[in-house]
Amino acid sequence: MTSFIDGLAGVRTIEDQLIAHDAAKFPGTGSVRHTAIGAVFASGNRKLEVFNVNRTAIEHALGVDLLYLNEPFEAWTMVQYKCMERAKDTPEASAVYRPDERFDAELGRMIEFRNTTEDQWQIANGKSTYRLSGDGFFFKLCSRTQLEVLSEALLPGMYLAREHVQAVLADPAALGPRGGRQITFENTARHLSNTLFAELLRDGWIGTRGVSSAQVADIVGTSLSAGRAVVVARARPVGAPANPMGTLAELDL
Repeated sequence: MTSFIDGLAGVRTIEDQLIAHDAAKFPGTGSVRHTAIGAVFASGNRKLEVFNVNRTAIEHALGVDLLYLNEPFEAWTMVQYKCMERAKDTPEASAVYRPDERFDAELGRMIEFRNTTEDQWQIANGKSTYRLSGDGFFFKLCSRTQLEVLSEALLPGMYLAREHVQAVLADPAALGPRGGRQITFENTARHLSNTLFAELLRDGWIGTRGVSSAQVADIVGTSLSAGRAVVVARARPVGAPANPMGTLAELDL
């Protein structure tokens, strides 16, 4: 099936559209059923629920646009989206993001959460709570101009852990020719791809744990109880009891 945008060289997007796209996609899934606020995906014997309701109390509390909850591991993974700019007819690798006051405020909320809720995992807490990273906070940087406008995959870009972003910005290489801060594919040195991020998320290698998970769940639950919208993606085995916070959309992984 064709679309009017098939004939366009690229589409200039806003951040909300990037979030909406990725909230309805997940790699390696076998089927999808779209809902009014997200999508239901299926593959294997696990489910993942995905919803796009950014600009809510959750973003104001945690500084993120999209939340994933891997229920078997009780792991919350939280993502803030940012648009990268690039000159016309230049490759995606030349895109740049310049942090602003809004970015600083969002990063500040993440840091504040971590300062008040430390990740205190110990070996005695058990193997199910082991993570490669227990922080839970990520940024996804995508080019504002999207060339593959009809792609069924997650949007091209790079996932960066919150602490990685802080390390990038602390490096002199993050300063542009006029002294402003910038994040590029070059000065980050490395990043998580869509595929790697999805695999780590699905298998519980990243995301919060213990007290941190309980605190995030409380923030989300309070928001939902107050009738406020929130972006939530929750993974759980097929047939498992629904979380008391409610179901928004589901994906079998």
